[in-house]
Amino acid sequence: PHIFAFYLAFLAALTLTLLLSAKTKKEITIFATCYLVFVACLLFTFSRGGYLGWLAGTCTILLLRRKEHRTKSLVAILIGVLLVGTIISSPVVGRLFSSFDTGEGSNVGRLVIWQDAFGRMAERPFGVGLGNYASEFDPRATGRTPITAHNLYLDTGVELGIAGLIVFLVFMLFGAR
Repeated sequence: PHIFAFYLAFLAALTLTLLLSAKTKKEITIFATCYLVFVACLLFTFSRGGYLGWLAGTCTILLLRRKEHRTKSLVAILIGVLLVGTIISSPVVGRLFSSFDTGEGSNVGRLVIWQDAFGRMAERPFGVGLGNYASEFDPRATGRTPITAHNLYLDTGVELGIAGLIVFLVFMLFGAR
């Protein structure tokens, strides 16, 4: 759900950009509807990273376009939607704030997995093999056990090794140009 959440946050940012550039009432309606659908779907992923990505993307777009007249009114509307959404979706807000609770079960589990992944990268700098982290972490795990490092970079590093991680990062840098 986390990669899907980031995809939805990206689509929301894209449609927000299109909404701010819309000229006709029909375009505004279409892009506003798409934006709300993407944000609603994002909320149901319960991905804290996705929420933070969406908030960061929305703030960045609004800051970059803050001088436009339409953006000022849209900011007021979005703040209203966020406030109403926050009040209505208290489980979502609770999930977001639980990101900072080091005693919360999901966070404790992630810290254990991250420590394990770092340790395995140090032990096996050439990686454990693509898709093999689950069986390395838990020898009883089958090929379909959904154990990952819960971090794309750590997952890539532990499975493909340090060289594979560097190649991945280089591709990411070229893609960002």
